[in-house]
Amino acid sequence: MPLSGIPGDQITEAHLQALIDDRVREGRRIDYKARVGSNDEAKRDFLEDVSSFANAAGGDLLVGMTASAGIPTGKPGLPSKLVDGEMLKMDSTIRDGIAPRIPGFAIWPVSVSNGAACVLVVRVPRSWAAPHMVTYKGLSRFCGRGAAGKFRLDIDSIRAGFVAAEAIRTELRSFRRDRVARLAANDGQASLPEAAPKTVLHVIPLTAADPTAQYDVVRLVTDLATSADFRSLYAGTAPSSRRINFDGALVTSSIDGQPFSYTQVFRTGAIEGVDALILDSGGIGTDGAIQSQGFEQALIEAFANYLRILDQLGVSTPLVLGLSLLGVRGLRMSRGERSISTTLIDRDDLMVPEILIEELAEPSRLLRPAFDAIWNASGEPGSPHYTPTGEWAPKT
Repeated sequence: MPLSGIPGDQITEAHLQALIDDRVREGRRIDYKARVGSNDEAKRDFLEDVSSFANAAGGDLLVGMTASAGIPTGKPGLPSKLVDGEMLKMDSTIRDGIAPRIPGFAIWPVSVSNGAACVLVVRVPRSWAAPHMVTYKGLSRFCGRGAAGKFRLDIDSIRAGFVAAEAIRTELRSFRRDRVARLAANDGQASLPEAAPKTVLHVIPLTAADPTAQYDVVRLVTDLATSADFRSLYAGTAPSSRRINFDGALVTSSIDGQPFSYTQVFRTGAIEGVDALILDSGGIGTDGAIQSQGFEQALIEAFANYLRILDQLGVSTPLVLGLSLLGVRGLRMSRGERSISTTLIDRDDLMVPEILIEELAEPSRLLRPAFDAIWNASGEPGSPHYTPTGEWAPKT
């Protein structure tokens, strides 16, 4: 039987033996390789296998298993003492030899021969950032995968892949714009104070474009351990209430019964956070200045929570990050220094261009382009709260 339904860390030698006993042939979701050679051609062949899975339906490449005419014949594995080094080499080769990088791939060792050797399971998910091209040592090659194994993509298939990828990004961009338009009309998941300026944060996985990609978001409400990170965009010390709704799971924070902030997690894995307090009159000085340090800190903390939620749900990169400010005409960003004056924001709504996140990093670093764009609207070259090396370290 195929291994795709078995978590990688639960695959055992018995599963590998079953592939041999059942004569499971190489195909769309599985491939066998005795080893990955060290010469350039061997590495290119390995990268073609990996990228072909990502460009198709995903699958497993089993390194350390022999095959004849595509049918597995044995599992000699790789010497256990060499496994750690081989895994590091494979990981590095995949990351550096394929563009764009494939998100979510993993490598697991499976002990065989009483621990003397290991078969390496390279699991490659279907990629929503496809098509991926093998670029190792100047190569420019696209591969797909079918019932007979990998094959080279022709120009029409490559063009179709790029068109499909752009269609996905367009769909997610349209989803965000539609949501922001509804929020500007105060038609969100909760009725927030209508006159208050609002902060909107969207984190959308590319898999959200697939109608079959559904996640168990209900447990964000029913599972206490999981719900610890399920918070409103900006909750502060205000009480919060969680509930299941038609779209997925919703948490709302209120003051005296009036909701001011919420987080909606859709069943597609998309997250929408909206807040009417970070930018409201209580947080804006008499000169119309947004207290930027608290503003950025609140968003960094919320984004970190959202990434933890996505990890708990099993949602992987790529992600689309979108930050919007609504009703902010006439406001400006404050450095926290009286001698510094920034330009007034000259429009009602700021919808920062989407940021594509292919690999996770420190939340503050991922948010920096969005913060810089907000500061640009106040006539500044970027957020002053970052060091030259990119660390968020406000001075005040």
